Amino acid sequence: MPSGHWSPLVIRLCCILTVIIMTTDRLSISGQSTRSCPEVCRCRNERYAGLTTDCSFTGGGMNASVWRDISPRTKKLLLSGNGLSALPRGAFGNIGNLQMLSLSDNKFADLADLVAVMSKNATSSILNMNLAGNRLKYIAHGAFAELTVLESLLLNDNVIEKLEPESMRNTSRLVTLEISGNFLRELHNDTFKYCTNLQHLTLKRNPLVSIDDHAFSTIKHLKTLDLSACGLGRHNITNTFQNLSSLETLMLDNNEISDLPEGALKGTNSLTTLWAVNNSMVKFPLSAIRGLKSLTTLYLSNNKIQVVPANLSELVALKYLYLDDNEIHTFEDGSLQGLHRLTTLWLSRNKISYLPESFQDRFNHLEYGNVPLSKNPMSCDCHMVWFARWVRRKSGFIVPEPVCAEPAKLKGISMATVPLEDMLCSTTPVLCNVQDPNCQKLCGNKTSCFVCPAGSYGTISKDMSAMSCTSCPAFSTSPLGSRSLGDCQCREGYAQNGTTALCTACPKDTYKPTIGPGQCLGCRNGSSTFYEASPHCDCQPGFTLNKNKECTACPENSFKEYPGPGACTVCPAFSESSVASVSFIDCNCTYGEFQSTHQKFGKCQEYVGQEKVLMRLQTPPPGYKVDLVPVINNSVEQRQEPNHTVGMVLGVITGLAGMVILGIMTALFLFRRNKKASKFSVNDLYDEASEPALSIRHHSVDNLYFDKKQYLQWEFPKKNLKIGRILGQGAFGQVHEAWAEGLDSVVKPEKVAVKTLRERATAEEKEALKVELDQMIYVGNHPNVINLLGACTYGGQLLIIMEYAAHGNLLNYLKNKSLQLDFAYRDATNPLIVTEDKDILSFAWQIAKGMSHLESLKCIHRDLAARNILISETMVAKVSDFGLAREAYESGYYFKESKGRLPFRWMSPESLLSGQYTTKSDVWSYGVVLWEMATLGGTPYPGIPPEQMYEMLRSGYRMPRPEHCGQEM
Repeated sequence: MPSGHWSPLVIRLCCILTVIIMTTDRLSISGQSTRSCPEVCRCRNERYAGLTTDCSFTGGGMNASVWRDISPRTKKLLLSGNGLSALPRGAFGNIGNLQMLSLSDNKFADLADLVAVMSKNATSSILNMNLAGNRLKYIAHGAFAELTVLESLLLNDNVIEKLEPESMRNTSRLVTLEISGNFLRELHNDTFKYCTNLQHLTLKRNPLVSIDDHAFSTIKHLKTLDLSACGLGRHNITNTFQNLSSLETLMLDNNEISDLPEGALKGTNSLTTLWAVNNSMVKFPLSAIRGLKSLTTLYLSNNKIQVVPANLSELVALKYLYLDDNEIHTFEDGSLQGLHRLTTLWLSRNKISYLPESFQDRFNHLEYGNVPLSKNPMSCDCHMVWFARWVRRKSGFIVPEPVCAEPAKLKGISMATVPLEDMLCSTTPVLCNVQDPNCQKLCGNKTSCFVCPAGSYGTISKDMSAMSCTSCPAFSTSPLGSRSLGDCQCREGYAQNGTTALCTACPKDTYKPTIGPGQCLGCRNGSSTFYEASPHCDCQPGFTLNKNKECTACPENSFKEYPGPGACTVCPAFSESSVASVSFIDCNCTYGEFQSTHQKFGKCQEYVGQEKVLMRLQTPPPGYKVDLVPVINNSVEQRQEPNHTVGMVLGVITGLAGMVILGIMTALFLFRRNKKASKFSVNDLYDEASEPALSIRHHSVDNLYFDKKQYLQWEFPKKNLKIGRILGQGAFGQVHEAWAEGLDSVVKPEKVAVKTLRERATAEEKEALKVELDQMIYVGNHPNVINLLGACTYGGQLLIIMEYAAHGNLLNYLKNKSLQLDFAYRDATNPLIVTEDKDILSFAWQIAKGMSHLESLKCIHRDLAARNILISETMVAKVSDFGLAREAYESGYYFKESKGRLPFRWMSPESLLSGQYTTKSDVWSYGVVLWEMATLGGTPYPGIPPEQMYEMLRSGYRMPRPEHCGQEM
């Protein structure tokens, strides 16, 4: 047996033996039954979640034997859809630690009666209870008295008419409460007074007639409040949401709100997301949301808003703004000014004919798919040339392009293809009144007169009775009332061509700030125009504007994500970054990262003197307050903590032979390491919307590289390896260009890629790199998988030697081709080398073959994306980056059991919902990769925040076929 395949085979052996071990409930633990799972039920054992017994929808099969045969080790019990109206007395008494109970879609009518017959064991351990879809009409006083640790309660789709304060007594530990689809009509100031630690409250689809001013003020920790489809708008909500200082998400969709009054959201300083879709608002609710410094997402689709006001810059954190399906016809000056973080702006199906030229800067930093503008009556004249240029640079793959509505000769033409030279200013004379200083000289002794509009010139008949105006040449303009062609001057961003005397666009990274004569000027260091025909340069990401109006690099330990004059942001505590960093991802924890289950993002490991400070969670009190207790460790490295799960397993299998135990322990260690190891990528690491969280464990460095024998056949002398420049780097590792002498008996040095870790790598990071080496050994050689050539495992530093991909990753390759196409229209004679359909199809076929090879090994990639496909010098696509890959074993699926960095936009619905991965999940990701190829590197699901992905997919949303993608593709 080749040594390189030893580890995966042991893991397979472990998987089989673990199945035997974890089904020990076939033995009689309680003395009542020898069955492991009732006949009508389905049972599965999840490594950390415990045993799940699913007896849902049994078709009336819940007889006495079923209740008796439920395993005492059950942690999750699902009894939905069985027509139950009562439970047997002492129900679940044999279950030692029942934590989750689902009784949805039954016929229960009284919560108190239901709880009364349950055993003390159950009521004192249940954390989550689902009673949705029953016949509960009211909640009796004291209904929760026995449910002493209940944290989540779902009461959706019952017939509850009223909530009395005493009904909610004993709910101080409740974190999540859902009462959607009931018949609640009133909410009083004291309704939730006992729910002191409630964080998520859902009340949608209730016919609320009355809400007291401070109905939610007693819920100090409330983070999410859903009042969608509750008939709001029929009563005053001025004070309903004030001073909810912890509120992060407020949902007010499908109501009758005509206005959010000033001060309605006063004190909601943590609010990040506001949903107000499908209401009756005529005005943009700026007065209500002004001052919300944390607001990132604002949904105002399907209202009746007509004007987008100025001063939106007060919403400094705004990233997503949805204004589609309104009646917008006007943008006030400066509407988008200062919104440096804005990435998404939906404006489809409004009444927009013009977009202010001041939008040009903001639009050029957005992706086209994030700014839908179809179904608007666009005017294609000289004032919209900038927008037509933007559309033609960005269009073609995401959504239908906006279409010209006027002038008549351009009507119906897409703004992606309209001839720019035909987009001329209006020649219709305009009425000029002498009260306007600009008109006094033009009208002479008349009180008013007709003159040629700006952007045109013309003459008046001698008797002043007739006028004829002519448009200025393309990309030039003129003052109001101009009389001759000489009054037409090149616009900002355009300069006169010395040969043709026509106005031409300043190339990228040059600018012209004024109308009139003059040449294009080059941008200074640290700045760029990012597009052609620009009137000025912007500071690049990683650079900020200093007091001398110059762009200077952000100093060490800071970053700046977006272009423009904004300030650099300081990296979080105990992290560091290099000069000119462009993202918080560049802020690397100096001494490792700590991840708590109750924090969205990890925190960097502290370091005091020469000692690490390990941050551990105490038992969280109500409300999940996290206490970080310093524990001084005498060693710089972290010691391995005891593993109680392994201890429990060993206790069960005490009678097994020592050799089997040793094999299981070794394999379980490898398996758990594969489950939790962090990764770094050869390519661009992670999707920009991915959640930057790591699950960190502690191991002794002595356990790393514990069996060198399995790597002997791959060992390559480090002295024969010449390391060159860095090709790419991520949070933990680097990929270098290198030359290997004597590789595969080739005398001439061969160009390779070498993957290694940065200095000061932690034990966790070292182990993660070793995991990837194990995966590459297991996967073996294939023409469409990036192949392992060797490794250096001696000397304290692990180096992985891989094939060199001359053309980099597929995503960058596609984007480079997209840039070539961007400028192709300017010079049709330029022989550009562009990617043709046959190249795309070839890549698609090659990737499919590579993934088929992985599937044949029951290996699930879990991070298939264009950024993880490498292109060789001979134009062969190769699947790479196995840092997230997992073997499926006999079960054919894998459950992700800890939160990590997730490629949301490439994940299948079942993976988003439950963390379950199969080879079919990879097939879904492959479909997204095809979409990336068809769009030449577009971002999948543009404009959709990661947290909304699952709901949109579940509701049936799918990305449209790219417009220029043939049916065959």
